[in-house]
Amino acid sequence: MNNYKTPNNYPPALVNFLFAKGKKAGEININSFYLTLLDLINRKYVSVKTVSKKNDSTGKTLEKIILNINRKSAAKLHPYEKNVLRCMYALKCKGEINILSSREVVRKRLKVNTFQKNYDAWMKNFYQEFIQKNELKTSDSKISQILGIGGWTEEGKEIKEKWDLFKKNFNDNLKSSNTSEEFLNDGINYIPHLLALGIPKTTLIKNLSEASNITDAYIFIKYETDSIIKDIVQEFLHADGSFDPKYYNTSGNFVPGFGL
Repeated sequence: MNNYKTPNNYPPALVNFLFAKGKKAGEININSFYLTLLDLINRKYVSVKTVSKKNDSTGKTLEKIILNINRKSAAKLHPYEKNVLRCMYALKCKGEINILSSREVVRKRLKVNTFQKNYDAWMKNFYQEFIQKNELKTSDSKISQILGIGGWTEEGKEIKEKWDLFKKNFNDNLKSSNTSEEFLNDGINYIPHLLALGIPKTTLIKNLSEASNITDAYIFIKYETDSIIKDIVQEFLHADGSFDPKYYNTSGNFVPGFGL
């Protein structure tokens, strides 16, 4: 198998924003937040540990999913990525960040405002960096043109074709019964981008399980259900009645409740 690389350095949340299928294209939402967190895990800014306890009747039961923000230089991180890390740090309770115990943190009002403010700020910073400032380097075209609203530019078409090919190459190999160790070890490193392009999490968990370099990102998608991060975000944003959460639509206008 060829050693496939991402066509460019777009972060997974931006890939999802541009190339997600259906109505989710062009949205900055909780899924974008999830993909940013997963990307930070994949790049080793956050590590993941699971803790199980013995249940006499049913065997082992997952008790904790602990995130640890690593002591790695954050100087090169984008502002929106730092906001996501601060949101995760706000979940810390009794010395650890256990994402399965977020309701206890909310109930005790531990750093609720920190989470709320950084969640709002991550959307604002993401929008400003990639959409408002148009740092996609696609000539003078607007995001709306790249997305196909009013017609794709030639450069926009070229970018999309490259990402479509990236997705197809992995999809074809995932469906193959002769996947090589090289493919598995390549694919597991691209989990955030493959999810961003719409490859189902169940497919990735099943087909990449035999990789020899199981990563924290793989462990995270295996044990973290789709609803956990969404539930955490919603719980924290609604924990303080004085806070009015703001969500951006694709034009940058505030839309209360957008993306939930």
